[in-house]
Amino acid sequence: WGGGGGGGGPPPPPPAPPAAEAALAAETTAANEAQWAAALAESHALLTAERFREAAAVFDRFAGTELEARAAEQAATTADILVREERKRAGDLFVAAQKATDPAERRSLLESARAILASLLADYPGSSYADRVQRNLEAVERSLAELDPPPPPTP
Repeated sequence: WGGGGGGGGPPPPPPAPPAAEAALAAETTAANEAQWAAALAESHALLTAERFREAAAVFDRFAGTELEARAAEQAATTADILVREERKRAGDLFVAAQKATDPAERRSLLESARAILASLLADYPGSSYADRVQRNLEAVERSLAELDPPPPPTP
């Protein structure tokens, strides 16, 4: 109802002077760099504690920000560390299974290794270790199949 101005709200603020825009941009960049440094430290601490999946997820918080590309690269590197370490853990289980004399223990160890490897392929298909994980999974599957030979053919 006011006098012909239309919107009825307060007028928009005047444009910020170039120096103020530059200062705001510098503050934003400094804040982003501080967040980045904190994320790197957090990821490193989680990797050191062998909490690999949590470390790989640290960089998800940068999706949609100006640091997204950098975060994606770091996340891929962290995921490769996770896959490498988990693949090693599955390998240790596989070796233990090969040494086990009790068939039930052997099966349990092989099934644990299979679960780890299958999870890695499902969760990190783009890992640089994906082909090796697939070959390892196939070896585990062959060992499991040997524990359960196919039934004899029925006449």
